[in-house]
Amino acid sequence: MNIGKTDEQIQEDMADQFEEMYYTVECNECGEKIVNALISDDFNRPGLIKGPEGIQDAMEAHNMTHYEKPR
Repeated sequence: MNIGKTDEQIQEDMADQFEEMYYTVECNECGEKIVNALISDDFNRPGLIKGPEGIQDAMEAHNMTHYEKPR
């Protein structure tokens, strides 16, 4: 409960809890985890989506494992 806590203490508690939460991006086709341990604060990081370590590159690389060339 937040009774008796200052707004600053509540915000600090919320930030601490959010740091402990993480998310994954996984392929619906095969279930492989493409990105693991993505945290909320990552969305403030430049290059999260596009860039050498971005989600887009990881997803495109994984997509190629499912790609079948036309015959």
